[in-house]
Amino acid sequence: MERKRQGCAIIPILPDLSHLLDQLAADIKPDDQGKRHKTGPILRNSRGQGWIESGVESVWRKAKPKGFDRVIYDLRGSYVTFLAQQRLTDEEIARIIGWTAQRIAEIRARYVDEERVIINLVERLSA
Repeated sequence: MERKRQGCAIIPILPDLSHLLDQLAADIKPDDQGKRHKTGPILRNSRGQGWIESGVESVWRKAKPKGFDRVIYDLRGSYVTFLAQQRLTDEEIARIIGWTAQRIAEIRARYVDEERVIINLVERLSA
């Protein structure tokens, strides 16, 4: 995935994503010429063409649960949090996401480490 500024982000194909991609490939509708593509854009419109940014935003707004207060841009930070909880280093996460290790460290300190502190306090208070 290319970035606007420089470099790229790497999206690992984990088992759950691989399974989903296989399901999506089985359901791909033919394009305007009647061809079924297993390569190219994953998210396609009814004409078989890749989504544009406004299409992604529209689907996001319609699909998110009522009362869910996150925007689509929050997903990247949520993924950083997930990777940090899987014990990846800041440098490893930065390579995957395409951000700096310093930015990853800030997210880790704010969301992951703070969560661990609170969980530890609750466990001690419950004992």
